[in-house]
Amino acid sequence: MRPHVKLPCDSVHPLTRTAARLDSDRLRYFWFVVYVAMMGYIIWWLAGSVRRRETHEIYAATGLGFYFSEIFLSGFGPHLDIVPVRIIGFVLYVPAAIIVILGFITLHHKGRPKTGWEPTTTVISTGVFRLTRHPLFFGAALWAFAAVLTYQSLVAVVLAPVSIFCLYRASVGDEAATRDKFGAEYDIYCRQVPRWNVIAGLVRLLRNR
Repeated sequence: MRPHVKLPCDSVHPLTRTAARLDSDRLRYFWFVVYVAMMGYIIWWLAGSVRRRETHEIYAATGLGFYFSEIFLSGFGPHLDIVPVRIIGFVLYVPAAIIVILGFITLHHKGRPKTGWEPTTTVISTGVFRLTRHPLFFGAALWAFAAVLTYQSLVAVVLAPVSIFCLYRASVGDEAATRDKFGAEYDIYCRQVPRWNVIAGLVRLLRNR
């Protein structure tokens, strides 16, 4: 058995390792700044919601806070690396993003909000709102679940259920506020469109075509 001869290409120049380490440190610092900025916004949102006693907004802000914490903190601690599971997670990001984006667009154009994106000034029953009553909350919850599959970390397993629970409670609370605002019209819409079950919503939509 011949001894292994270390070729020049087998080694990595110390400067190359240093540059790679610096790039990694910069990337971590960038994401840390993004995380701090997002959490700052969520704390501001949460404080306003508490002051106004808007329970569903408190749940929404808390749920998104746990989601962003799941994303940032999943890089720490033990995790698995099952490639097929990770691929499924990345695939789920796509419909989640589509649902959220279409929800924002429909809410802005059809809901005719007086300020910002919310609240709506009319009951929306078109576009992605024909599949789920809460595309924004559902899409965010799907992101949280997909993150468990992609990161496969203990942090994600712990934080994702909390995020999803808060987002679901936000949906329930939002329905109560919307029902007080629009009355029977919203009750009819709720009987026609499921809360989060987009598969049932799609089946009903196809049957009614």
